[in-house]
Amino acid sequence: MYATLACCLLLAAQGSLAASVALVPAAAQVQPGGNLDLVLQIDATDVGSMTDLVQGQLLIEFDPALASFLGFMPAAGVTTGGAPLIGTAPGGQRSVTLSLFNAPSSGPMGILAFAIDAAAGGSIAFGLRDADEFFGSFVLQTPTNQPFFPAFSGANVQVVPLPGAAWLLLSALALAGRLQSGRRNS
Repeated sequence: MYATLACCLLLAAQGSLAASVALVPAAAQVQPGGNLDLVLQIDATDVGSMTDLVQGQLLIEFDPALASFLGFMPAAGVTTGGAPLIGTAPGGQRSVTLSLFNAPSSGPMGILAFAIDAAAGGSIAFGLRDADEFFGSFVLQTPTNQPFFPAFSGANVQVVPLPGAAWLLLSALALAGRLQSGRRNS
């Protein structure tokens, strides 16, 4: 009996499988009025093999005063369960729900596009989680629809002003325009 208990404790003490899903910004800094692409990455190779396909539902949350959702482009071979569902999350957050099928067990699942509405000097947080936090929605489709529970990582992006060189160029052009219009009036 003690041997069985010891074996069970040893098995339980082994590390659980550490699959992960993350939002990876194409740029860590963006400018007000610009666009941002977030790559949706998965690594579930420790759950299955490199050739296994994955399905799952994701929920992305963000502040609608800081960013606007433009769309989702699935990676090659990945299919969606329809258009992304736009909703409201607690705390006034905006939510985007994606249903993905035939995603690779490792690599990009697609790209989320956002317009940046935030002012310079701030940051935008993008949350990421399973759309079904109770039962979980992620499964390895092949070979046996094995469920798994990945860890999720959102993204934070800094909103920065235009570079100093751009400000100098715009100021010089404005000054040249004023000087030119002053010469016409005299």
